[in-house]
Amino acid sequence: MNDDVHVVLLNLPTDMRGFLVANADGSNTVVLNARYSWEQNRLTYLHELRHIQGGDLYADEDADNLEEKRHE
Repeated sequence: MNDDVHVVLLNLPTDMRGFLVANADGSNTVVLNARYSWEQNRLTYLHELRHIQGGDLYADEDADNLEEKRHE
Protein backbone atom coordinates (compact mmCIF):
# COMPACT_ATOMS: atom_id res chain seq x y z
CA MET A 1 0.00 0.00 0.00
CA ASN A 2 1.28 3.47 -0.81
CA ASP A 3 0.27 6.75 0.78
CA ASP A 4 -1.40 8.25 -2.30
CA VAL A 5 -5.01 9.23 -1.73
CA HIS A 6 -7.13 10.55 -4.56
CA VAL A 7 -10.45 12.29 -4.01
CA VAL A 8 -13.48 12.23 -6.30
CA LEU A 9 -16.75 14.13 -5.89
CA LEU A 10 -19.80 12.34 -7.29
CA ASN A 11 -23.53 12.85 -6.96
CA LEU A 12 -24.33 9.84 -4.80
CA PRO A 13 -27.65 8.92 -3.19
CA THR A 14 -28.28 11.21 -0.23
CA ASP A 15 -28.06 8.31 2.25
CA MET A 16 -24.43 7.69 1.21
CA ARG A 17 -21.78 10.13 2.44
CA GLY A 18 -18.86 8.46 0.71
CA PHE A 19 -16.74 5.36 0.40
CA LEU A 20 -13.21 4.13 -0.13
CA VAL A 21 -11.74 2.31 -3.13
CA ALA A 22 -8.40 0.48 -3.24
CA ASN A 23 -6.68 1.07 -6.58
CA ALA A 24 -4.55 -1.48 -8.45
CA ASP A 25 -1.42 0.66 -7.99
CA GLY A 26 -1.73 0.54 -4.19
CA SER A 27 -3.20 4.02 -3.85
CA ASN A 28 -6.69 4.71 -2.54
CA THR A 29 -9.57 6.82 -3.81
CA VAL A 30 -12.01 8.48 -1.44
CA VAL A 31 -15.34 9.08 -3.16
CA LEU A 32 -17.32 11.90 -1.55
CA ASN A 33 -20.92 12.88 -2.11
CA ALA A 34 -21.10 16.16 -4.03
CA ARG A 35 -24.60 16.70 -2.61
CA TYR A 36 -23.13 17.27 0.87
CA SER A 37 -21.51 20.40 2.28
CA TRP A 38 -17.77 21.03 2.34
CA GLU A 39 -17.75 20.45 6.12
CA GLN A 40 -19.59 17.11 5.88
CA ASN A 41 -17.25 15.99 3.10
CA ARG A 42 -14.26 16.97 5.25
CA LEU A 43 -15.59 14.78 8.08
CA THR A 44 -16.26 11.91 5.67
CA TYR A 45 -12.77 12.26 4.20
CA LEU A 46 -11.21 12.07 7.67
CA HIS A 47 -13.37 9.02 8.45
CA GLU A 48 -12.19 7.28 5.29
CA LEU A 49 -8.57 8.13 6.14
CA ARG A 50 -9.06 6.27 9.44
CA HIS A 51 -10.11 3.23 7.38
CA ILE A 52 -6.91 3.54 5.32
CA GLN A 53 -4.72 3.96 8.40
CA GLY A 54 -6.41 0.98 10.04
CA GLY A 55 -5.88 -1.25 7.00
CA ASP A 56 -9.61 -1.90 6.93
CA LEU A 57 -9.82 -2.74 3.22
CA TYR A 58 -7.61 -5.75 3.88
CA ALA A 59 -9.07 -6.79 7.24
CA ASP A 60 -10.80 -10.11 7.81
CA GLU A 61 -13.45 -8.39 9.89
CA ASP A 62 -17.12 -7.68 9.42
CA ALA A 63 -17.76 -4.29 7.75
CA ASP A 64 -20.26 -3.31 10.46
CA ASN A 65 -17.62 -3.92 13.15
CA LEU A 66 -15.07 -1.85 11.23
CA GLU A 67 -17.55 1.02 10.86
CA GLU A 68 -18.31 0.91 14.56
CA LYS A 69 -14.58 1.13 15.33
CA ARG A 70 -14.04 4.10 13.02
CA HIS A 71 -16.98 6.01 14.50
CA GLU A 72 -15.52 5.86 18.02
